[in-house]
Amino acid sequence: MVPEDRRLTTAIILVVWVSAIASSLIDNIPFTATMIPVLLNLSQDPEVSLPAPPLMYALALGACLG
Repeated sequence: MVPEDRRLTTAIILVVWVSAIASSLIDNIPFTATMIPVLLNLSQDPEVSLPAPPLMYALALGACLG
């Protein structure tokens, strides 16, 4: 389990890497469109409580890098 003070940083790093790797294998627009609802649900989960804007930015950055 990730400590709560490092949860956002870990999530951003994971989203960037996963989206970069996935975008290198499949087209980045369908992948990004598919991942937006997933990240929104993740940000709305009370157990996780992560803000959505940094996750969306990480998704966009990773998709562009991939």
